[in-house]
Amino acid sequence: MSLTESENLIKGYRENNIVVPDGVDVANYLSSHPLVVEYASKVIGACRREFDLNTQLSLEVYRDQESTVTQLTLYVRRPSYTMEIYRNLDERIEKIVSQYDDEYPLENGELLVMCDFKPSS
Repeated sequence: MSLTESENLIKGYRENNIVVPDGVDVANYLSSHPLVVEYASKVIGACRREFDLNTQLSLEVYRDQESTVTQLTLYVRRPSYTMEIYRNLDERIEKIVSQYDDEYPLENGELLVMCDFKPSS
């Protein structure tokens, strides 16, 4: 996937209420990891359909500070959290991701979907 195609994909994500704080970083990741693109698009679309607009979906590149590991991450964020809300989010995320895991075995890049307990903005 070219950088221009990645940038167009990010534009589409943003039009569907997906927050992409650093579009250049995400575009570079997607163009460097073309096998993750179709999987990520399906999972991100399923998450947007599953969660209402009070739930922020933020697509970011996670960088491990202790290694060279980078990972495309979709953060699922609510305005506030209780243990019940967290359990519910976790179950719903797992259900979505498990639908696509067997279909897209990833060897070159991956997408992590998780709640990081930060409030949505």
